[in-house]
Parts: sequence; structure tokens; C-alpha cells
Amino acid sequence: MAPLPLSDYGVIGNRSSAAFVGRNGSIDWCCLPYHDSASHFGALLDDNQGGFFRIAPQTDYHSEQSYLQKSNVLQTRFETSHGHAVLTDWMPLGKGALEEPVIFRRFEVLEGEVPWSMTCQPRFAYGAESAQAEMAGESIRFRGSLLGDIALLTSSHPLQLSPDSRMALASGTLKKGEKIEFNWIWGRNGRVDQPDYSITVKEWEALAHHCPENGVCPFAGPWHDSVTRSSLALRLHIPHYAGSIVESVTTSLPSLSGGSRNWDYRYSWMRGTAHAIQALHGLGMEPDAQQLFEWISEVVCRDGAESLQGIYTLDGGRYLPEQELNFLSGYAGSRPVRVGNLSARQFQLDVFGHVMLAAEHAWRCFGCIDAALWPQLAEIAEYACQAWRRPDRGPWEVRTKPQHYVTSKAMCWLAIDRACVLATALGKPLPNRWKNEREILHRTICEQGYDPQRRSFVRAFGERDLDASALILPLVGFLPFDDDRIEGTLTAIQEELGDGVLIHRSRSSDGTMESDGAHLLSSFWYVSCLALSGRADEASDRLAELCTYATPLGLFAEQVNPTNGQPAGNFPCASSHLAMINAALYVGYATAQERQRTFPPIPLIGIEPSQPEQSRPRVA
Repeated sequence: MAPLPLSDYGVIGNRSSAAFVGRNGSIDWCCLPYHDSASHFGALLDDNQGGFFRIAPQTDYHSEQSYLQKSNVLQTRFETSHGHAVLTDWMPLGKGALEEPVIFRRFEVLEGEVPWSMTCQPRFAYGAESAQAEMAGESIRFRGSLLGDIALLTSSHPLQLSPDSRMALASGTLKKGEKIEFNWIWGRNGRVDQPDYSITVKEWEALAHHCPENGVCPFAGPWHDSVTRSSLALRLHIPHYAGSIVESVTTSLPSLSGGSRNWDYRYSWMRGTAHAIQALHGLGMEPDAQQLFEWISEVVCRDGAESLQGIYTLDGGRYLPEQELNFLSGYAGSRPVRVGNLSARQFQLDVFGHVMLAAEHAWRCFGCIDAALWPQLAEIAEYACQAWRRPDRGPWEVRTKPQHYVTSKAMCWLAIDRACVLATALGKPLPNRWKNEREILHRTICEQGYDPQRRSFVRAFGERDLDASALILPLVGFLPFDDDRIEGTLTAIQEELGDGVLIHRSRSSDGTMESDGAHLLSSFWYVSCLALSGRADEASDRLAELCTYATPLGLFAEQVNPTNGQPAGNFPCASSHLAMINAALYVGYATAQERQRTFPPIPLIGIEPSQPEQSRPRVA
């Protein structure tokens, strides 16, 4: 059976775990109790082997999905020839539910009568084993071979075991006003009463973006609804037990169907953390922004410069062994399915710049730096002074031979440059070595990373291939936006890597020898560059069009298939949502500057504060 397109899925969650619910009423992906746990339901990656939990009419139907108000409570509406029904799915946010997560499912008939059926067939350990089912009073308990592989299915309707004791079944007919309830409860707890979903709706609404009561909303524009939905999507990606951000709640969704670029994104990347702090701060999610920086600080203080990784588990763990699950067919036949991520073991230069930029932006936002952190930041700057001469795997973590990637070198320059800024502001010693290496590195990048014939920065020293990661150069202040080399790079990237408003990462091989989808992070970066290049109107139009590549529920994947506009890659993707929010901030700021309007006093990366003396950090 052909898989549902990603655009036909909604996502629910409780900031600890998440579940994919299709327009056909089937939960096809859910890992419990955490995002990076093994799956209970995994039909998304193999409809025969993965396991599912489906509730739907027994007759032909048309269905649509929507979120209730500003929440992550999902409704799937079914229209049949004899009646209308709605399936409501949600996960509660209360403390007890976070400790032992629950999925609530309610099927109710709004008009006429609707025959329905329910099939629950979990398969633990990513589908490696069938669950053994047993009656537990009026409920059914499912067990796997591991101690934590246990869950209880409860229902307001009688349940039956399949003859092989591998699945739960139920069916019936409901009339207008009638409803049935099903609960999937992880762990060893017994029955729980299903509350009204309005409680969870209110909890989510309190966590969504809200415009300031007095003042200007920084996200005013045709993308405002997209920003609001993105704020809720991000809430699903911020674990309640850690300050990190999970890049995606899925693994191994391919860049293009049938390909092998299938990676596990259920971890947290150091890359982009500074811009994540900016986006969260701009949304008014200041506690989340502060917790993210605290998470970064804890990892940096523990690991030091030489052991710093680009990727960590959500609670800061270093061990992410990668394995291929060859018993799964993969989404749309895209093999292999991978869990874990080998990139955590790669040497990646850009991590130093991202950490230092996060530190510098955090003091701009919050006004202080922990005294215990500065020695570690100084160590990173010192290490970057010599490490920048080494090749690495680049910003996209390629699995080919290490090279001297331009963006990697630029992020090392950034690490040294921002260390100089922080040292001066904090009254710390500023070694001449830092200033000298900063100048040498900047000159080296401009001489070896820029192709005067192409009038563009290139992918790596000695190459002529372009790479969209060069868009970060002006955004972090490596060169000003009106520099001819930056203007030429923007033009070249649009001409060679552009597909309308979509931007591809590169046209070069990354070790898989396959084509790739258009990259939404890079596409939103391009909007940000246009906005800060004095082209606010063009950036505004482009941003509005890019927002149309969200799914009907307002979710962004990592990539877009340019041939049909469908989402591709892991989904939803936190970095895509964050990049869209930041693009909206930059467009709003640039438009306000051009039209001499007021813009909220939000610190923005790449834009110097108008009164730097008021932004001096202090050591806590």
C-alpha cells in the first residue's frame, strides 16, 4: 500500500514525545516515552512491519484535518454518505502525563450515523518484534521483550483480541451525539479517565505566540499565522526535561522518495543554536531561550573545546551509535532506515562559531554571562586559533573525505571574533593571538574561498562549486551586506541553486550520489539576506510565497520536493520553523527601517545595537 504523503499527517505531543496521525485516522509513528525512544507505532517506515493504531469509518469517506484554535489538539473530520464524524487526538501536558505519557482518542458522530472500526497493532523496538497482548479486565495490555516495552489500551467500548493475540479490535455504529473513547497509556499505570480536550487546548493556547498588548508585533504581515503555528510546532520540539531542541520527531524520512539520504534527526544540534535563541526570544518565549543557553553552557563546561560535538542527545548525552534497521522497508521504499547518528563522531569546525555566537547573543538578550562559562569560551577561542587549519566534514556533515569548507572556516573566524567582543565587554584579557588569527583567517577565507570569476564564495578551498551555507556569511557579520562579494554570492546562489523562491543546498555530491530536495533553511536564509540587503519588499514577497510550502496544518519539513511541492526529509523540522521565524523578524525590521516605523527592541544577529553601551554584559 502506498504511504500517505507527509502533508496528510498531523502531529500531536506533550513536549516529551509525539505521534503522527494521518487523515485516515491512523497513528503511524509514535516513540514513547521520549522522542528518541524506540517506536510503538512505525507504519510510517514500513506499513507491514511497523505497527499502527487506526480509528476510522468502515465506509468510504472524505477527510480533512485541523488543529483546534491555537493548540496542538488535532481533529480529523470524516464525511461519509450517511453521516459526519470527528476524531480528536491529543496528549495531555500535565505533570503525571509527562511522566507516563498518554494518547487520548475520541471518535464522535456529528450528523447521521457512521459505522466505525478500530485496529491497534503496536510493534515495539521499531517493529522488530510483535507485541504480546493480554486482557487486563476490560482493557488490553501489550508487552514487548524489554522491560520498558509495555502499554495499556483502554476503551469505552468492548475490546477484542485477535486470534494471534497481537492486536486489539473493536467496531460498531454510532449515531448523532454518540462517542467512543480510546486511550493508549505507556507504562504500568492502570486506567485513566479521559478529560475534556478543552483543558489541553487552553494549556497550548497559553504557550502559543501572542502579540504584545501594548506595542508593535514584530511578526506583523501575511506570515503572522505561520509564525503562530510555528511557535506551537516548536513547543513540540522542546523537551520538558531538558532545554534542548529536537531537530525532528522522526527518523529516516528521505530527501526524495526512494533515496538513501535517510538520517535520524531525533537529537539536538549545536548548529543554529544562536539563531534559535533569537527566534525564541522574538516570540516572547524567553524562558525557553534561557533554558536552551543553559543547556549549551552545561555541555560546553563538561566537554571543553576538544571534545565538543556537533550533535547530542536531548539530555546532553554524547553517545549516538548509528545502526541500520534492514528489516524495515523505509518510507516509500527509501532504505536504509537509520537510528542514531554517526555525524556526532565527526570533526566539525563550525560548532565553535555557533557556540560562541550563542554566548554573545545570549548576553545581548539576557544581560549576563555565567562566570564559570567564560574560561570554557576562552578555551574554545584558543582552540579555534589552531584548529581552523584542519579540514572537516562541512556544515552539512558530508560522509566523503574531509575538505577545507569555506563556511567551516568562517565559523571559526566567528568564534574568535565573538570571543574578542566578549572579552572586551567583560573586562577579560584579550590575547594578541586572537586578534592576529582573526585577521589571518579572514584574509585566508577571502583569498581562497572566493572565486572572482564567479563573483561568489564557493563551497570549499580549491573548488568552484557553490553552497547555500555561504548565506550565513553576511548574517553573522563576516562581511557587510553591501560588499560586492556578498552581492555577487547572492546572485550566483539564486542563479545556480535557486528554483523560484526555493534554494538547494548545493549541486555537489555529498557521498550519496543522489539528487536532493530544495532546502527550506537555506531558502529562509536567502529571505533574511535580501531583507538586510535593502530589498525588504522583495524579501517580503518571497517570504509570503515560501510560507505556502507549509502543509495544510502549517508544518514545515526539512526540504521540499521541487517537482510537486510536497514536504520531504524529516518532518516537522525545527530548523525550518526557526529559520522562517527569523526571516519574519528580519523582514519586519528591514521594512520598519525603510518606512521609518517603530520596531520592537529585539536584539538581532547581524545587526549592531544602536546603543551598545546599554547592552554591556555582566558576569553573573
